[in-house]
Amino acid sequence: MARIVRNPRRFYRNPFLNHSGEELEQAVSSPDALQTLGPAALSRLVERLILPQFVLDGEGRGTEASRYGSVYVGMAGLALLLFDMGITARESEEQVKEVGDEERPVFGDGNSSFDYWQRAADIVPQALERISPRRLASFLEGRAGCYALHAATMHRLGSAAAAEASAKQLCNLWDKGEEAQQVRTDEQPDGHHHHHHQHQHRHRHTVPVSEMAPGECELLYGRAGYLYALLFVHKHCSGGSGEVEGVHLISEGLVRAVVHAIIQEGARNGSRDDAPFVLTYFWHDSLYLGAAHGIAGILLTLLQAREMFPGAVTDDELVLILSTATQLARYRFRNGNYPSSYGSDKDDKVQWCHGAPGVIPLLLRVARDIATCPPHVLEQADVLRPAEYVRIAQAAADLVWKQGVLLKGLGLCHGVGGNGLALLAMYRETGQPIYLHRARAFAHVGLKSQEQMLLVPDRPYSLFEGAGGLAALMLALQSPQRAHFPAYEL
Repeated sequence: MARIVRNPRRFYRNPFLNHSGEELEQAVSSPDALQTLGPAALSRLVERLILPQFVLDGEGRGTEASRYGSVYVGMAGLALLLFDMGITARESEEQVKEVGDEERPVFGDGNSSFDYWQRAADIVPQALERISPRRLASFLEGRAGCYALHAATMHRLGSAAAAEASAKQLCNLWDKGEEAQQVRTDEQPDGHHHHHHQHQHRHRHTVPVSEMAPGECELLYGRAGYLYALLFVHKHCSGGSGEVEGVHLISEGLVRAVVHAIIQEGARNGSRDDAPFVLTYFWHDSLYLGAAHGIAGILLTLLQAREMFPGAVTDDELVLILSTATQLARYRFRNGNYPSSYGSDKDDKVQWCHGAPGVIPLLLRVARDIATCPPHVLEQADVLRPAEYVRIAQAAADLVWKQGVLLKGLGLCHGVGGNGLALLAMYRETGQPIYLHRARAFAHVGLKSQEQMLLVPDRPYSLFEGAGGLAALMLALQSPQRAHFPAYEL
């Protein structure tokens, strides 16, 4: 394969761009090519490259990578990757049992599903120590993510009491906050756009999620991120019913309260005369559109909440959500991309956090939801036909294919890993093999160009900035029909 060529903008030239469909399939989906993306290759990437970067010595000291706690760039991201590897390993173990073969670990590294879950469970408390008490709310950047992951992992390991205790800590963040003394506070918090100086927290209690500033609704730091954490626990504890020994770990009432707070803020802003969207959200004075800070991430999480807790979103609220999603779908550049914020004419980001890749899963979800919506909702909402959202998503995915091999590296947020998962979402929803081949092509590019791309980001081994993102794409490719974008899709 030709070495990737740097484009003076923000992406490398996709080396597979001019392949015909047949040539692409031969290059990335032949038996030999599939082996290079297979379970053994994934295991090598995780065990040899990523895991050693997060190992602590006997005194709890580690490398640069282990300074950070969050799912986004820290130790909890590694725990989430191991948790998901455990689920894939369990699927493989169950298939082997059905066929009656001798048991062979799926990743060829001797680890069973329980081994992966145990390692994830061991990492989460260390991750929690590294997240500032000022960061409660979200799955990606807050302590909520650690509690959610711990609940799900302990449930998988058969420890109902521990799962319930962590779920309770997560639920308490909504209206009680947390005692500041419980946590180390001298670490520098993880950050997406902002770096904070070391800071000693002096308050007895942190601010509960319900009392955060009204505008804190986005996915990366805000209430949508808290809502995702609740949904994650509900999905993974007791096979999606969210019951442990008959106890609902996450109540519909709590989910409803979070949903209502998010929609109330969007509707309040949306009622202004100059508001461009029915539900309008500002974060640091900008009206972001994408997954991390913007409308796409908020709306996708709300629709996923409705699927899991049908009573948590009223029909009137669903009208607002679908109408806003449709306004967003239409607010795109000619090439299928989306600006990072409303009013911007800069078409310069094709990545999960800002731009088309993060909007694609929302478009596909809206297409699916509209097909099953009550007629009276569709009469009131300003919506398109389901096929139209898929067509808009296809145009976005074509752009990802052309411009998605990013200079910024291998991660999920702004890298090859996340953009490959956007293509995989297209395959999952449409069943068209071209998207599976394209997602595999991105994984091949990431593997072949590891040395070139690895050390570009600040946190080169993390899930959302670094090599963990490539590992997440390779893991999703092991069972593409149920692929999901970690910490975004459920």
